[in-house]
Amino acid sequence: CTNDENIISANIENIGTSPAFGFSAALYSNDIMVSKAQVSSIGPDKNISVNFTWEPVYTGRCILRVMADYTDLVAELRETNNNNSPFSVDILDRTPPNITIDQPQYDQTFTYETITAKGTIEEVDKNITMVVNGVDTVCSGGKWNVQIPIDNGMNKIIVNAIDGSNNTATEFVIVHADFNGSGQQNVIDTDLHNNSIIDENSSTQMNESSIYTTNCPGAVTLLCLILFIYRIRRAT
Repeated sequence: CTNDENIISANIENIGTSPAFGFSAALYSNDIMVSKAQVSSIGPDKNISVNFTWEPVYTGRCILRVMADYTDLVAELRETNNNNSPFSVDILDRTPPNITIDQPQYDQTFTYETITAKGTIEEVDKNITMVVNGVDTVCSGGKWNVQIPIDNGMNKIIVNAIDGSNNTATEFVIVHADFNGSGQQNVIDTDLHNNSIIDENSSTQMNESSIYTTNCPGAVTLLCLILFIYRIRRAT
């Protein structure tokens, strides 16, 4: 399996008449060395089991072979029999994709209806499908990027990925949308004295309206008081 340590065991036999000391054996996958092991000694007509640790990085079929004394350290009567007969193995992928969301940030607030979501994905299988909130997403070079619509209020951005071996992964982030752009709704009121609409968020308009509405009754009261005093003076 990919991204897992696999143990490959090989049996090495000394068919010569002298002991073989201190040599190395190597494991090859598709003619590329992927692991090696040290052998301390093998006596004449003796054999030893050698374990190789191999962590494949690609899926699919691989041709494996083992070569004894790959550094050609031991002098031998025949050097051509140090390789075994190659055999094939199928490498399976059981590792789900690793999704990272770089944008948007968790609890981020937007004032528009379409946002860009992007991030990275780690996956050994090139045959991968990604969907973000139901929108098919292009993945290239381990990066993904897509524009998605959001609704006013809370939104859950869900990123789904599936590779060619049907391994799935899901990540999500919560964002908010405020299409009013202020974080709160404006409250409006009507001034019955001058038929103007006043925004509670505007302190200047509120102050002017307050002066206007409170001064009118005061002016009427003052006028009545003056008339009353005038009548008293004429009576005297």
